[in-house]
Amino acid sequence: MGVIAWSMFRGTVIKSAVLLACAWLTPATAAQPSTVWDDCFQGAGEFYGISPVLLKAIAIQESSLNPLAKNRNTNGTWDIGLLQINQSWWERLQAFGIRPEDLWDACVSIYTGAWILAQNIHQYGYNWKAVGTYNAGTSKNPKVEARRNDYARRVNHHLNRLPERLRDP
Repeated sequence: MGVIAWSMFRGTVIKSAVLLACAWLTPATAAQPSTVWDDCFQGAGEFYGISPVLLKAIAIQESSLNPLAKNRNTNGTWDIGLLQINQSWWERLQAFGIRPEDLWDACVSIYTGAWILAQNIHQYGYNWKAVGTYNAGTSKNPKVEARRNDYARRVNHHLNRLPERLRDP
């Protein structure tokens, strides 16, 4: 993705995309979360150029597809929502109008997780390092690198179990 195209992801474009994607949901479709979530995975994947099935595999790894998941990390930060958005992102997300409590909405969590993964892909390419960085961060510490690789293997395991098979990213 070029520098100009990447800059489009800044500012209110992110919030607009999330809110627009979630606004079309009606009460009738909200009663069927798997359909709604699949639409959100598809929309976020198309918007950010990421496989929707990969996003779903990450959500399975992060929360077992539980939109109300909450996890306290060993470093004292919290992860919340379907894609377990870490507290370290909250201040930056608030600049786009996304509050931590908005992340309980599965669709907002999916679009936010896709936005985070898109940044990793921009930095590392569309590969397993970008996927591993979603969870373990960018440190070059060998223990962190091992966690990153382990995370990517676990996501790949979920990816291969989903009915919609993909090539490795």
